[in-house]
Amino acid sequence: MITGQATPDREAVIPIEVRGVEERQEDFTAVLDTGFTEYLTLSSEIIARLGLKQVHTAQVVLGDGSEVQIPVYRAKVGMSLLYGSVLRIRVIDGGEVTIKPLG
Repeated sequence: MITGQATPDREAVIPIEVRGVEERQEDFTAVLDTGFTEYLTLSSEIIARLGLKQVHTAQVVLGDGSEVQIPVYRAKVGMSLLYGSVLRIRVIDGGEVTIKPLG
């Protein structure tokens, strides 16, 4: 089970581990995005520290409706994100966020 909390900014955050090449690892506090579509956004500094290699580019639509090409890198994430899990968020300041496997 993964546990986090709801913040005063109305974000649900959890700890997450990302591994790059040669088992380089970074631990983060990640904001859960209920519109999650299989991609995790990392800063260019973190991508460099992890030694990630670009595998292709993808066209994405930004919040303002514009479309841009972005580089896509491959990394291991410390959970298979949300698939096959139950996500519960107590949406109050400091409320508990839990992610449990189904079953």
